[in-house]
Amino acid sequence: MKWLIWSIEHGAWWGPNQTGYYKLKDNAGRYSKEDAVEIVMTANKWAGDKTPNEAMIPELETAL
Repeated sequence: MKWLIWSIEHGAWWGPNQTGYYKLKDNAGRYSKEDAVEIVMTANKWAGDKTPNEAMIPELETAL
């Protein structure tokens, strides 16, 4: 399973290889669970007791 990262702070998806932000989900980067956890935990440690800055979202497979 791959994970996407939604930036609550920027109102957009993280791009591939942690580059930029994209409004369209199709342009978002796909991350392993381990990478997504590390990215989100690192980004959110600066939020303190406030709303988290980033959230990881599972990419659900769709049946054709």
